[in-house]
Amino acid sequence: MNVQKRNDVTIYNLSSGPMLPEWLGDRARRNLSKRDEQIRRRIELIQDFQMPSSSSKIVQSHGDARYIVVAGTYPPRIRCYDIHDLTLKFERYCDSHVVDLVMLGEDYGKIAILQDDRTISFHAHYGKHESIRIPKFGRAMAYESTTCELLIAGSNLNVYRLNLEEGRFSEPWSIEDSKSKSNSNNAACSCISVSQSQPLASVGCDDGVVRFFDNRSPDSLLKSFLKLDVKEGTKGLGFFDSDDNKATSYRNPYGITSVAHDTSGLYMAAGTAGGLIALYDVRSSKPLHVKEHKHGLPIHTLKFHPGSGCILSSDEKLIKVWKYKSTGDLSSGKFSNFIMGGDEKDPTGNRSGLLLCTTDQPKLESYYIPKVGLAPSWCSFLENVTEELEERDLNRDTGTGTGGTGDMLVRDGQETVFENYKFVSHEDLEKLGVSDLIGTPMLKAYMHGFFMDNNLYNKVRAVANPFEYEEYRKKKIKERMEAKRGSRIAPKALSNKKQLGSVNPELAGRLQGKAESGTKSGKAAKAILSDDRFGGLFANQDYEIDEEDENFKMRNP
Repeated sequence: MNVQKRNDVTIYNLSSGPMLPEWLGDRARRNLSKRDEQIRRRIELIQDFQMPSSSSKIVQSHGDARYIVVAGTYPPRIRCYDIHDLTLKFERYCDSHVVDLVMLGEDYGKIAILQDDRTISFHAHYGKHESIRIPKFGRAMAYESTTCELLIAGSNLNVYRLNLEEGRFSEPWSIEDSKSKSNSNNAACSCISVSQSQPLASVGCDDGVVRFFDNRSPDSLLKSFLKLDVKEGTKGLGFFDSDDNKATSYRNPYGITSVAHDTSGLYMAAGTAGGLIALYDVRSSKPLHVKEHKHGLPIHTLKFHPGSGCILSSDEKLIKVWKYKSTGDLSSGKFSNFIMGGDEKDPTGNRSGLLLCTTDQPKLESYYIPKVGLAPSWCSFLENVTEELEERDLNRDTGTGTGGTGDMLVRDGQETVFENYKFVSHEDLEKLGVSDLIGTPMLKAYMHGFFMDNNLYNKVRAVANPFEYEEYRKKKIKERMEAKRGSRIAPKALSNKKQLGSVNPELAGRLQGKAESGTKSGKAAKAILSDDRFGGLFANQDYEIDEEDENFKMRNP
């Protein structure tokens, strides 16, 4: 566990620490936990809380908050975790990449999955139930429980409505096009959100306008009754405040990428593609506050946290927790989505201080912020751990206490179990004469090579080259003797040509010939000859160029 302090706010990174390889068996994991203190003291909230490659979406059930569903790759899949058992409940594969994920019921029995092949897949307890196709590619989904409709924001000027009670599509909501006739796709839908306290749906569009729809309106009124121009309220602010910025030529910085409502229904926040968050009172068209992420990256997730009165906003680089002038931020890998972990008493996580994030790494990130809220009941032990750490820090600051095992609880997580293994390529195996081990448990395939146990590698290497140590010892003795001889007698200063002639003399001669000219290549050659970083190229035998090699002859005909 790693501890960070941002603006006097303590943040506990629960997912830091060593990452165990997937191909390690249960017995090897138990043995490592016995030997390695760092592995034994790491915090694992949920067993196997990770994806093979990366994760993109995470949601939690609304009823008793017992189930957490995560979407990731590769191949595309969803995983459901039971927080009562703190383990993986099931895993299901998808036909294509998951764009959005919505839990329709109180448990995992009703799940809607929006995929990038224009299909919506519905899953039940027993598995995949049905799959339907939408006219255009979808970008986001939201569920309106009062009308039992699934709202899908399409990549065009329509919001598709799927009535789950009747099992058919209703007439879609239409988005009025922008006044500019030169760019008719400016008003395409990008995100959607449904208010928890009002029958109100807000749709963010690429033209920088948020359009509001009344869910109680009859099918005859299929247009928005109100527009909020976020582009006008944030114009001239943020990373894209200059019209000369070249980045605006390939991306629209004013497009709305995320929308969120608070539980009271009085406040709304809208995030833009330029990294700005505008906070509004729904009774006014002027923003109360505009927050900047200072990275110029799209804001993909927004969430109000009523328990602390804060707003959590996230782009790929960091997650900001802010309230008026006091802010805090979390930084790690590339974030793609996050939720506040809840329990049966707080299913929405409005009073929770546990933050669960999906990233572009296999392991999902988890943070605990005591100042934001309490730990959920299923991981209440976090409060005891943080109290011990705070007490240890207090004793350290006042000069009391013995340190003890408290220092072992905070680690930077840089060491990994992979240090016990040696990475070898196919060429290394051929040199060692152990190519027949490919396919056996002694070699674990990874990327373009294999992982081999360090002890086994050292034994094989000693058998393959028994005189390697003697050669290494003679080489070191020779280097020490030359160093002593040089300290006794000052060597005569040699010309640059002689100094570079011991190894690769042909290359040195060509570079010296070019260095005498005043051309651009001559300046580069002179810089190489005068730079100490390239000294080993002309003095170390390991860098000697084999001009008889076929690759050298092909590149130098």
